[in-house]
This record gives sequence, structure tokens and C-alpha cells, in this order.
Amino acid sequence: MKYLTALALAAGLATLAQASDLNQNSLKTLLSAEHLILDGDVHADDTVLDIYNSAVEVKAAIENKCTVIKTSKIAKCTLLITYGKIGEVAIEYTVNAAGFAMISNSVYVSRGI
Repeated sequence: MKYLTALALAAGLATLAQASDLNQNSLKTLLSAEHLILDGDVHADDTVLDIYNSAVEVKAAIENKCTVIKTSKIAKCTLLITYGKIGEVAIEYTVNAAGFAMISNSVYVSRGI
């Protein structure tokens, strides 16, 4: 029984590590992507990098979460930036989960209060 528990724990930790790698690598891919088209609630001169850098500058909470679509090697990701008690920005994008390449050069931006 202890062996099965240890095996399940190891498998769970490996899955968490893979998810963490996917989240980190896809964020790097998003931030380094060129010629992105921003759709949704965007301002005239917005870029993904500008939105991200301003969030870092004001020490906003930043979380990137990706979910792999089971029938493919595609991951749908959301970069969520929360500014204190009010204000947030979500940037949705899609990457190749195996090679971390952007699937599309279009990302969707939504803003809330």
C-alpha cells in the first residue's frame, strides 16, 4: 500500500512539474512573440509586453495558467493580472503544448473592475 501511495504521489508531482513547465514556457513564448494582434478590450497602443511590464512595475498579482486540450497537443492559456482589490486584465492565447509555439498571432484581452 505504501508503494502505491508513493507511486501515486510521484506521478502527481510529475504532473504538477509538467503543468508548471507548460505555464512558464508558454508565458515566455507569449512575451517574446512578435506581431501579435490584440482583440477585445484594448487601448490604441497596447502590446502584450507593455501590459505585462506595467503589471510587474506596480507589483500586480500575475498568474499564467494553461490547460492542454486532451484531443490535441494544443494548450489554451490565460494570463491573469490582478491589480489589488479592483481591476484585472486577462489575456487569452493558444500554444502548441509540445513545442510552446504560438498557434495564432491573435490574443484576446479582457479587462474588468
